[in-house]
Amino acid sequence: MQRLAFRLQVVTPLFLSGADQQVAELRPPSIRGALRFWFRAMMGGVVGGDVQKVRQLEASTWGTTDAASQLRIRVCDQKLQTFDPTSMKDYEKQRKGLIYLSFPYLEYEKELKSQRWNRPYIKPKSSFTVTIRLPSDDALRAVVEGTVWLMAHFGGLGGRTRRGFGSVVVDQMQSDRLKPSFLLYQPDPHADLKDYFEENLKVIREAFATFAQQKLGSHFSAPASGTSPTSVMPQFPSFADWRTVLIEVLDSGWKEIMDLSGMKLRHFREDPSSTARMRWGGQRTFDYMNAVNHFFSGSLSSPARLDYDVFGLPIQYQSSSRGRAKVSLQWHYQNDDKLQDRRASPLIIRPLKFNGRGKWCIAFHLFRSEFLPKDAIECLVPATDWPSGVSKPSAVDVQVARFTKVNAFLDQIKKDYSGVELL
Repeated sequence: MQRLAFRLQVVTPLFLSGADQQVAELRPPSIRGALRFWFRAMMGGVVGGDVQKVRQLEASTWGTTDAASQLRIRVCDQKLQTFDPTSMKDYEKQRKGLIYLSFPYLEYEKELKSQRWNRPYIKPKSSFTVTIRLPSDDALRAVVEGTVWLMAHFGGLGGRTRRGFGSVVVDQMQSDRLKPSFLLYQPDPHADLKDYFEENLKVIREAFATFAQQKLGSHFSAPASGTSPTSVMPQFPSFADWRTVLIEVLDSGWKEIMDLSGMKLRHFREDPSSTARMRWGGQRTFDYMNAVNHFFSGSLSSPARLDYDVFGLPIQYQSSSRGRAKVSLQWHYQNDDKLQDRRASPLIIRPLKFNGRGKWCIAFHLFRSEFLPKDAIECLVPATDWPSGVSKPSAVDVQVARFTKVNAFLDQIKKDYSGVELL
């Protein structure tokens, strides 16, 4: 057996709890789950999105319900500072973009006209060490190192990671036979970020391909490298079909960085011609003005068209002029009327803090895959607690979500901040 150790530092609040949801704590199963996700993502790119091959390779590495994992993960040397909402009060009022990204971890307090944090979290600048014990296999070791790199640069830990929370950086990596290329977890102050990402991704992709070749033998054939979309929509988020835009902004606190990211996303979804204002000051969204408002009045025909639903579900709407009546965007299978309201966003916002650069990098990642199952139907549904005296509309089917607007958002970010795109 061999041992790898990664020292991680928390960059943005990390929402992670165990059985007691009122206590923030680090748990090895959650870290394992995050690493498995990024293993699948890169391996999916290496095998061209082939689900069966990814499952086979994942099972041989991370285990299944019937077979133990080859990897033993522990968390140690924890230097954590936590926020406890039961004993501390912390409010947000001015940073509207941060409020937008933080749902549902903030709740409105009418008396103070402010949003109060309602969930415990591990504070930025906290640190901890993750140790991984694995068999003495160089190919497996390279894959594990690459998976940690991917989690730190593309993903995160805990809740709301796709909206910037739970961002961590590897500030120290200890191993017995560390390759020099993997010391580049924080680039030189004068290094080019685009080159930094692309060079490391190339090394990681090659490591995964070597591992897949070792496990699959003649059943493995590597697809062409690059980020060109596959001809078939991948069934899960992977590097078979992805896009990344990087921007650099001046050094400041995590709240300011998150606020900037949230405001850009919120403004992109807002209809500037709308005269209706949200409680926090923002304008109504395009989807609300073009479709949801007509749904409230009972004049929306089926199937309706919403353009921004692909940013993730659930989405809830409320009409103040109709007694605060609420509707939500949900989905169900064709042969099953049971409604489901959750679907992960294909857009991942990742704030990255690199020591010595004097700037933050914000990475906007798009992983294009099936947003809903092939036999799913999306629909606008009125809330069960509909206000009395207000006419209640019937559910209306919605056309399948498309990725056009997410790509348009990345184009806008790239233009506004002279961003660079990975190849």
